[in-house]
Amino acid sequence: MTFTDIVLVLPSIPIMLVLAIYLGPSIWNIIFVMTITSWTGVARIIRSQVLTLKERAYVDSARAIGAGHGHIIFRHILPNVVPVILATAIMRVVSAILSEAGLSFLGLGDPTAISWGMILHYAQTCGGFSRGAWWWIVPPGLMIGLVAVSFTLIGYSLEEVFSPKLRK
Repeated sequence: MTFTDIVLVLPSIPIMLVLAIYLGPSIWNIIFVMTITSWTGVARIIRSQVLTLKERAYVDSARAIGAGHGHIIFRHILPNVVPVILATAIMRVVSAILSEAGLSFLGLGDPTAISWGMILHYAQTCGGFSRGAWWWIVPPGLMIGLVAVSFTLIGYSLEEVFSPKLRK
C-alpha cells in the first residue's frame, strides 16, 4: 500500500498529459494512460473493505472450523466485495469518459476514432469557437455531460442498493 499511496499523491492530469504526448495519439495509449493513473483509488477502497470483512465474526467462525484461505476468500470475502467493485467501477467510468474527452480535445486522442472529445477538437481547429458555430460545440459537450451524469446516478443507485447504511 505504500506504493499505492505514492502513486495516489502524484497529480494524475499532468502524468496523463506527459504519457499521452510521449506515447503518441492512439486509443490504446489513452486506455493505458488512464489505467496507470486511475487504479489507486479503487485499490484503496477494495483494500479497506477486505480489511473490514476479514475481522467479521463469520470469517473467524470459518477459520475456527478449519476453512482454508481459498474457501474464506471465495465464499465469504469476495461475495461481499463484488458489490463495492461494481459500484466503484461504474463511478470510474465517468472519470474515464471525461479523461478521454479531455485528451482527445487536446489532440492527444486517436485521430481516426470518432469521439466527442475529437469532435470538439476538430470544432476548435476549424474555428467553430471563434465563428460562434454552436452546433459544433453544444451537442458533443451536452452528450459528455449527460453520459457523465447518467453513470454517476447509476453508481449512486448501486451504492444505495448494495450498502444498507445508505438505504435510510
